[in-house]
Amino acid sequence: MDIWHYILLENLEISPLYFSHNRDCFIRNGMIYTYSDFIKLKTGEKVQNLRVRFRTFGDMTCSGAMLSTAGTVKEIIDEMAVSQKAERSSRLDDRRSDTSMEERKTTGYF
Repeated sequence: MDIWHYILLENLEISPLYFSHNRDCFIRNGMIYTYSDFIKLKTGEKVQNLRVRFRTFGDMTCSGAMLSTAGTVKEIIDEMAVSQKAERSSRLDDRRSDTSMEERKTTGYF
């Protein structure tokens, strides 16, 4: 949250991916993925056009989106202030276990 306030205060330019936009997506195991040729749909999955934004970035096969209408830094701050989800909750690799980040630290990932 401190970083978002700093971005707002200094009027810093950030990637437009942080802001809400309409994208073709599909939902798998409760996570919203961006539709692409790199990820094959499983039986029963369907492409939907959803208004989403990304809280964290990574490879599109492991970075999920979240439903959002936040189109400005101020709206992102307001959205995060009431959110019950962790900042990295849309990262598939963090869903492996409650301690997945700590496990990666011990192997030198960070």
